[in-house]
Parts: sequence; structure tokens; C-alpha cells
Amino acid sequence: MGNTFLLLSIILLFPLALISGIISPFNSPQTITGELKYVVIVDGARSDNPLEIVSFQCTISLKIKDNKVESITASNFIINNIPNSISYRFQEFVKTLIIKWFNSFSLFDKVESNSKTYISVNGRIVEAYIVPRDNGVEYREASTGLYVGGDNELQISIETISPVHLRYKYNLSIISYLFSIEPEQLINSFAIVEPPTIIVRNSTIIIAAAITVLAVRTLVKWKDYSIM
Repeated sequence: MGNTFLLLSIILLFPLALISGIISPFNSPQTITGELKYVVIVDGARSDNPLEIVSFQCTISLKIKDNKVESITASNFIINNIPNSISYRFQEFVKTLIIKWFNSFSLFDKVESNSKTYISVNGRIVEAYIVPRDNGVEYREASTGLYVGGDNELQISIETISPVHLRYKYNLSIISYLFSIEPEQLINSFAIVEPPTIIVRNSTIIIAAAITVLAVRTLVKWKDYSIM
């Protein structure tokens, strides 16, 4: 009986050992030409008036050619709170924010870290390094070094002209993450985590068969195990 349970333990643990840490091999870095889309969530307040809160999110689209940015646009705004001091210049505020945000990091930077995370891009699981920076944290795709997300602290200024000339400074927290890349085949150059479906299916069949055999064996030898 002891040997039987030992055999069952080996059968149960073997597929788990195979499943853990299975990642598709890294492909050689290549230049990217296409469109990257990030969700950008902004929260913050005016530096001299913490009660004047800024809170919104949007989609930032970057047109890329050979790893260089050709254009940046913002769309799909969800506005939670915009103070009166910038409400009528919101477009200028966002433009300044995007430029400042994008200039706070390099789009491609081949770095490594002992810490990793995983994000979903185009429905695929992508492995990324967690890289600390002076103004926050960056997530870098493990194979290409592409910026796939982060949490940055920024300060931007916006001027008002009417009725008087004023300059307001805002301290902002910007959370961003990549959720779409086009054309879709570009994601094949990323470090993709592939669920081992064949191993899981075969292991499940083996485990189910082992449990069935043990159950039948127990029923057959019920007289030996029962207490009279």
C-alpha cells in the first residue's frame, strides 16, 4: 500500500514540475514598425493646492517605425475630475502631459532585473523585467527591452492667460501599460509565456487513470481493509 501511494505522489508531482517556469525561448531582438497602444491613468493635485485634484485616464497611441516614434495621439478619455483652472485648456494640459510622460523614459532599453512581472498584450502573456527608476518603476519586455508599462511620478506646468497670466504646477502619478500592438505578429518577438496545454492534458489523463486504478484496487480488496 505504501508503494502505491508513493507511485501516486510521483505521478501527481511530475506534471507540476514540468508546468512550472515553462516559457517560450527568446527570439532575437528586431526593429518594430507598427502601432503601440497604452492605457494611461493619471491622478494628482496642484502643488500649491492639494484639494485641486486631477484624475482621468485615456489611451495613448504611438506610431512606430524602426523603433522610432513618428506620432503620438490621445483618445478614449474617461474624466473623473478636472479643476476649473485647466478645464478650458484641457487639450493643452494633456499635450504637455504626454510629452513629459514620454520623455521620462526610453521606449526601448535592453535591461535586466532580478524581479519579473507578467502582462497581457493582445491576449498573450508577456514576461517583463521590473526596473526601478528615480521617478518610479518601469516594466521592460524581457526580449526586446520595449517599455510595456510603469508607474511614474511627474510634475508639469500649465499657464493661463485670461483673465490674468498664471502658471500652475501639478504633481501627478501616471500608471501606464501596453495592451495592444499592431500588426499582431510583432508580438512573436516578445518573451511569451506559453501554457503547456499538451502536458496539462496528458498529465490530467494520467492522474485520472491513476486515481481510477487505485479506487478500483481499493474496492477489490475491501475485505482486506474492512474491520470485522
